[in-house]
Amino acid sequence: MKTTTGQKAKIGLFITLTDPTGPMKTEAVKAGFYESPLHGKFPKIQILTIEELFKGKRPQIPFVDVTAFKAAPREDVRQQGKLF
Repeated sequence: MKTTTGQKAKIGLFITLTDPTGPMKTEAVKAGFYESPLHGKFPKIQILTIEELFKGKRPQIPFVDVTAFKAAPREDVRQQGKLF
């Protein structure tokens, strides 16, 4: 299992068909926590099974944290052609 540090992600979610193994759980715990400036601490790696998702369990993630997303570059609309 690749950790979030290799991907430079703030939070990682691993979804599995079967229950996670002991080593998987250990790696997830060793990854530590992401601390959102607005919403507190969240596990950096979270493991959920498909069954848990169908039963309504959801990952623990900040509702909105703008630092988790990169802004897309703006398009220069001056060079767009006419639609009609």
